[in-house]
Amino acid sequence: MSTPRFHVEHEHPHGPSEGGGRDQAAALRVVTYNIHHGADVADRLDLARTVAVLARTGADLMGLQEVDRHWSERSAFADQAEWLATTLGMHVAYAANLDLDPDPDRGGPAQRRRQYGLAVVSRFPILSVVHEVLPHGSDPGPGTEPVLEQRGLLAVDVGVHGERLRFATTHLSEADPRARESEATRLAEVLGPAPRRTILTGDLNAVPAAPETKPLTDLLADAWPDGDADPGHTIPVAVPDRRIDYVLVSSDLTVDRARVVTDADASDHLPVVVDVRL
Repeated sequence: MSTPRFHVEHEHPHGPSEGGGRDQAAALRVVTYNIHHGADVADRLDLARTVAVLARTGADLMGLQEVDRHWSERSAFADQAEWLATTLGMHVAYAANLDLDPDPDRGGPAQRRRQYGLAVVSRFPILSVVHEVLPHGSDPGPGTEPVLEQRGLLAVDVGVHGERLRFATTHLSEADPRARESEATRLAEVLGPAPRRTILTGDLNAVPAAPETKPLTDLLADAWPDGDADPGHTIPVAVPDRRIDYVLVSSDLTVDRARVVTDADASDHLPVVVDVRL
Protein backbone atom coordinates (compact mmCIF):
# COMPACT_ATOMS: atom_id res chain seq x y z
CA MET A 1 0.00 0.00 0.00
CA SER A 2 1.13 3.64 -0.31
CA THR A 3 3.13 5.01 2.59
CA PRO A 4 2.47 8.48 4.07
CA ARG A 5 5.16 11.14 3.91
CA PHE A 6 6.97 11.84 7.17
CA HIS A 7 8.57 14.81 8.83
CA VAL A 8 9.55 13.37 12.17
CA GLU A 9 10.37 15.16 15.41
CA HIS A 10 10.64 13.40 18.76
CA GLU A 11 9.46 14.73 22.07
CA HIS A 12 12.04 15.32 24.78
CA PRO A 13 11.19 14.73 28.45
CA HIS A 14 10.04 17.81 30.33
CA GLY A 15 9.73 19.80 27.10
CA PRO A 16 7.23 22.60 26.46
CA SER A 17 3.48 22.14 26.03
CA GLU A 18 2.46 20.31 22.87
CA GLY A 19 -0.45 22.60 22.09
CA GLY A 20 1.14 25.27 19.88
CA GLY A 21 3.06 25.57 16.66
CA ARG A 22 0.56 23.99 14.23
CA ASP A 23 -1.25 25.34 11.21
CA GLN A 24 -4.75 24.78 12.58
CA ALA A 25 -6.32 25.07 9.13
CA ALA A 26 -4.31 22.16 7.74
CA ALA A 27 -3.59 19.68 10.53
CA LEU A 28 -4.90 17.90 13.57
CA ARG A 29 -3.23 16.09 16.43
CA VAL A 30 -4.23 12.64 17.66
CA VAL A 31 -3.15 10.55 20.61
CA THR A 32 -3.54 6.91 21.54
CA TYR A 33 -3.27 6.05 25.23
CA ASN A 34 -4.00 2.93 27.23
CA ILE A 35 -4.90 4.71 30.48
CA HIS A 36 -4.96 1.55 32.67
CA HIS A 37 -8.17 2.81 34.36
CA GLY A 38 -6.32 5.89 35.59
CA ALA A 39 -3.75 3.94 37.63
CA ASP A 40 0.03 3.94 37.32
CA VAL A 41 2.39 0.95 37.42
CA ALA A 42 2.11 0.88 41.22
CA ASP A 43 -1.71 0.78 40.85
CA ARG A 44 -2.14 4.25 42.34
CA LEU A 45 -5.38 5.74 41.04
CA ASP A 46 -5.09 9.38 39.96
CA LEU A 47 -7.33 10.33 37.04
CA ALA A 48 -6.28 13.98 37.41
CA ARG A 49 -2.78 12.88 36.46
CA THR A 50 -4.22 11.10 33.40
CA VAL A 51 -6.07 14.20 32.28
CA ALA A 52 -2.92 16.29 32.79
CA VAL A 53 -0.99 14.00 30.43
CA LEU A 54 -3.76 14.22 27.83
CA ALA A 55 -4.09 17.99 28.13
CA ARG A 56 -0.34 18.43 27.67
CA THR A 57 -0.43 16.62 24.32
CA GLY A 58 -2.77 19.25 22.86
CA ALA A 59 -4.54 16.47 20.94
CA ASP A 60 -7.74 17.15 19.03
CA LEU A 61 -8.73 13.47 18.96
CA MET A 62 -7.92 10.94 21.68
CA GLY A 63 -8.27 7.17 21.41
CA LEU A 64 -8.30 5.68 24.92
CA GLN A 65 -8.26 2.08 26.08
CA GLU A 66 -8.92 0.42 29.46
CA VAL A 67 -11.47 3.01 30.49
CA ASP A 68 -13.79 2.24 33.43
CA ARG A 69 -17.38 3.34 33.85
CA HIS A 70 -18.77 2.58 37.32
CA TRP A 71 -16.61 -0.55 37.19
CA SER A 72 -15.37 -1.16 40.73
CA GLU A 73 -13.51 0.21 43.72
CA ARG A 74 -10.30 0.22 41.66
CA SER A 75 -11.56 3.36 39.89
CA ALA A 76 -13.90 4.59 42.65
CA PHE A 77 -16.92 3.56 40.52
CA ALA A 78 -16.37 6.72 38.42
CA ASP A 79 -17.53 7.35 34.87
CA GLN A 80 -13.99 7.94 33.69
CA ALA A 81 -14.83 8.77 30.06
CA GLU A 82 -17.32 11.46 31.02
CA TRP A 83 -15.02 12.92 33.67
CA LEU A 84 -12.06 13.11 31.30
CA ALA A 85 -14.10 14.75 28.54
CA THR A 86 -15.78 17.23 30.88
CA THR A 87 -12.47 18.20 32.46
CA LEU A 88 -10.88 18.69 29.04
CA GLY A 89 -13.93 20.54 27.69
CA MET A 90 -14.36 18.06 24.84
CA HIS A 91 -16.92 15.64 23.39
CA VAL A 92 -16.90 11.92 24.20
CA ALA A 93 -18.08 8.55 22.92
CA TYR A 94 -17.81 5.38 25.00
CA ALA A 95 -18.06 1.69 24.18
CA ALA A 96 -18.32 -1.02 26.83
CA ASN A 97 -16.58 -4.22 25.77
CA LEU A 98 -17.43 -5.65 29.19
CA ASP A 99 -20.89 -4.78 30.53
CA LEU A 100 -21.94 -6.29 33.86
CA ASP A 101 -24.90 -5.94 36.20
CA PRO A 102 -24.55 -3.49 39.11
CA ASP A 103 -22.60 -4.66 42.15
CA PRO A 104 -25.18 -6.39 44.39
CA ASP A 105 -23.37 -5.08 47.47
CA ARG A 106 -23.93 -1.47 46.45
CA GLY A 107 -27.51 -0.39 47.02
CA GLY A 108 -29.37 2.83 46.43
CA PRO A 109 -29.84 5.09 43.42
CA ALA A 110 -26.09 5.30 42.77
CA GLN A 111 -26.08 1.82 41.27
CA ARG A 112 -24.98 1.71 37.65
CA ARG A 113 -24.01 -1.00 35.21
CA ARG A 114 -20.34 -1.86 35.50
CA GLN A 115 -18.58 -1.19 32.22
CA TYR A 116 -15.04 -1.39 30.88
CA GLY A 117 -13.84 -0.54 27.42
CA LEU A 118 -12.91 2.22 25.00
CA ALA A 119 -13.40 5.96 24.71
CA VAL A 120 -12.93 8.60 22.06
CA VAL A 121 -12.51 12.17 23.29
CA SER A 122 -12.88 14.77 20.55
CA ARG A 123 -12.47 18.51 20.18
CA PHE A 124 -14.90 18.25 17.26
CA PRO A 125 -18.59 17.34 17.58
CA ILE A 126 -19.16 13.61 17.13
CA LEU A 127 -21.49 12.94 14.20
CA SER A 128 -21.92 9.18 14.51
CA VAL A 129 -20.78 6.29 16.72
CA VAL A 130 -20.24 2.59 15.93
CA HIS A 131 -19.26 -0.11 18.44
CA GLU A 132 -18.22 -3.45 16.95
CA VAL A 133 -17.69 -6.49 19.18
CA LEU A 134 -14.73 -8.50 17.90
CA PRO A 135 -14.55 -12.30 17.59
CA HIS A 136 -12.10 -14.40 19.57
CA GLY A 137 -11.49 -16.70 16.63
CA SER A 138 -11.81 -20.05 18.39
CA ASP A 139 -13.89 -21.75 21.05
CA PRO A 140 -11.57 -23.76 23.32
CA GLY A 141 -14.47 -25.60 24.91
CA PRO A 142 -15.48 -25.81 28.55
CA GLY A 143 -12.71 -26.23 31.10
CA THR A 144 -9.78 -26.15 28.69
CA GLU A 145 -8.44 -22.63 29.24
CA PRO A 146 -9.67 -19.27 30.61
CA VAL A 147 -12.24 -17.37 28.60
CA LEU A 148 -10.62 -14.53 26.66
CA GLU A 149 -11.59 -10.98 27.51
CA GLN A 150 -14.11 -9.52 25.07
CA ARG A 151 -12.53 -6.94 22.75
CA GLY A 152 -14.08 -4.34 20.48
CA LEU A 153 -13.78 -1.37 18.14
CA LEU A 154 -15.14 2.11 18.80
CA ALA A 155 -15.38 4.27 15.67
CA VAL A 156 -16.75 7.79 15.35
CA ASP A 157 -17.23 10.24 12.51
CA VAL A 158 -16.27 13.86 13.09
CA GLY A 159 -16.19 16.94 10.89
CA VAL A 160 -12.64 18.31 10.54
CA HIS A 161 -11.83 21.39 8.42
CA GLY A 162 -14.96 20.77 6.34
CA GLU A 163 -14.18 17.07 5.80
CA ARG A 164 -15.73 14.01 7.40
CA LEU A 165 -13.09 11.95 9.23
CA ARG A 166 -13.44 8.49 10.76
CA PHE A 167 -11.51 8.10 14.00
CA ALA A 168 -11.40 4.76 15.79
CA THR A 169 -9.75 3.01 18.70
CA THR A 170 -9.34 -0.62 19.68
CA HIS A 171 -7.57 -2.91 22.14
CA LEU A 172 -6.63 -6.38 20.91
CA SER A 173 -6.24 -9.51 23.01
CA GLU A 174 -3.16 -9.89 25.13
CA ALA A 175 -3.37 -13.64 25.73
CA ASP A 176 -3.47 -15.28 22.29
CA PRO A 177 -2.00 -14.37 18.87
CA ARG A 178 -4.78 -16.40 17.23
CA ALA A 179 -7.36 -14.17 18.88
CA ARG A 180 -5.50 -11.04 17.76
CA GLU A 181 -5.48 -12.34 14.19
CA SER A 182 -9.24 -12.92 14.26
CA GLU A 183 -9.81 -9.50 15.81
CA ALA A 184 -7.55 -7.76 13.30
CA THR A 185 -9.25 -9.54 10.40
CA ARG A 186 -12.67 -8.39 11.60
CA LEU A 187 -11.40 -4.85 12.10
CA ALA A 188 -10.16 -4.77 8.52
CA GLU A 189 -13.57 -5.98 7.33
CA VAL A 190 -15.36 -3.25 9.28
CA LEU A 191 -13.04 -0.53 7.98
CA GLY A 192 -13.55 -1.71 4.40
CA PRO A 193 -11.17 -2.58 1.55
CA ALA A 194 -10.15 1.01 0.73
CA PRO A 195 -10.71 3.26 3.75
CA ARG A 196 -10.45 7.02 3.26
CA ARG A 197 -9.90 9.75 5.82
CA THR A 198 -9.54 7.08 8.49
CA ILE A 199 -7.37 6.94 11.62
CA LEU A 200 -7.20 3.83 13.81
CA THR A 201 -5.55 4.07 17.21
CA GLY A 202 -5.02 1.45 19.85
CA ASP A 203 -3.13 -1.04 21.93
CA LEU A 204 -2.62 -3.96 19.55
CA ASN A 205 -0.66 -6.04 22.08
CA ALA A 206 1.75 -6.97 19.29
CA VAL A 207 5.10 -5.67 18.09
CA PRO A 208 5.34 -4.19 14.56
CA ALA A 209 6.63 -7.40 12.96
CA ALA A 210 3.90 -9.61 14.44
CA PRO A 211 2.09 -11.46 11.63
CA GLU A 212 -1.31 -11.48 13.35
CA THR A 213 -1.84 -7.73 12.85
CA LYS A 214 -1.00 -7.85 9.13
CA PRO A 215 -4.69 -7.50 8.10
CA LEU A 216 -4.56 -4.00 9.62
CA THR A 217 -1.09 -2.95 8.54
CA ASP A 218 -1.85 -4.06 4.97
CA LEU A 219 -4.89 -1.77 5.02
CA LEU A 220 -3.56 1.27 6.89
CA ALA A 221 -0.11 2.80 7.19
CA ASP A 222 1.76 2.81 10.49
CA ALA A 223 2.33 6.44 11.51
CA TRP A 224 5.68 5.50 13.02
CA PRO A 225 8.29 5.65 10.22
CA ASP A 226 10.31 2.60 9.28
CA GLY A 227 13.98 2.75 10.11
CA ASP A 228 13.74 5.67 12.50
CA ALA A 229 16.46 5.85 15.15
CA ASP A 230 13.79 6.02 17.86
CA PRO A 231 11.92 2.68 17.92
CA GLY A 232 8.83 4.25 19.53
CA HIS A 233 8.67 1.86 22.47
CA THR A 234 5.62 2.36 24.69
CA ILE A 235 5.89 -0.30 27.41
CA PRO A 236 6.97 -0.82 30.16
CA VAL A 237 6.99 2.79 31.30
CA ALA A 238 10.22 2.72 33.35
CA VAL A 239 12.41 1.19 30.63
CA PRO A 240 10.35 0.77 27.44
CA ASP A 241 11.53 -2.13 25.29
CA ARG A 242 8.71 -2.74 22.78
CA ARG A 243 6.09 -0.93 20.76
CA ILE A 244 2.52 -2.18 21.03
CA ASP A 245 0.56 1.11 20.84
CA TYR A 246 -0.19 2.47 17.36
CA VAL A 247 -1.68 5.15 15.21
CA LEU A 248 -2.57 3.80 11.74
CA VAL A 249 -3.76 6.09 8.94
CA SER A 250 -5.32 5.72 5.52
CA SER A 251 -3.14 6.52 2.50
CA ASP A 252 -4.88 9.85 1.80
CA LEU A 253 -3.56 11.31 5.07
CA THR A 254 -0.08 12.73 5.62
CA VAL A 255 1.82 12.25 8.88
CA ASP A 256 3.89 15.29 9.88
CA ARG A 257 5.15 14.19 13.30
CA ALA A 258 5.09 11.03 15.40
CA ARG A 259 6.46 10.69 18.92
CA VAL A 260 6.07 8.96 22.24
CA VAL A 261 5.45 11.04 25.36
CA THR A 262 8.39 9.67 27.28
CA ASP A 263 7.77 11.36 30.63
CA ALA A 264 4.15 10.28 31.20
CA ASP A 265 3.73 8.31 34.43
CA ALA A 266 -0.07 8.07 34.71
CA SER A 267 -0.41 4.52 33.31
CA ASP A 268 1.54 1.36 32.55
CA HIS A 269 1.76 2.52 28.90
CA LEU A 270 3.21 5.62 27.26
CA PRO A 271 1.01 7.66 24.91
CA VAL A 272 1.76 8.09 21.21
CA VAL A 273 1.08 11.51 19.68
CA VAL A 274 0.80 12.04 15.92
CA ASP A 275 0.19 15.15 13.81
CA VAL A 276 -1.81 14.40 10.68
CA ARG A 277 -2.83 16.51 7.67
CA LEU A 278 -5.93 15.77 5.67
